[in-house]
Amino acid sequence: DPNTRLAEEPENLVSVAAACRDVALFVEIATAAGPDLTNDSFQAAGNALGDFHVPGFGPGNFSAESPDSSVPVYFYEWDDEVQDLRSDGTTL
Repeated sequence: DPNTRLAEEPENLVSVAAACRDVALFVEIATAAGPDLTNDSFQAAGNALGDFHVPGFGPGNFSAESPDSSVPVYFYEWDDEVQDLRSDGTTL
């Protein structure tokens, strides 16, 4: 929890977010590549993937024209009523 982390403890939030994003992208491309996953099928699927969902980030887009995956950063606020983070769709 970033709110209770002591100064001498590691800050893992950025690493966790990057890992989730990267694994989600891999799963989407590998699934689109089909059951015979090869370098060529993975590359073809990645080049044509298009829109996909990144947990915690929202929509992304990955293709030959957008190899950085175009994942926007959304602004989230804590909602006391539901005890969870909520986004209104605002991007930073």
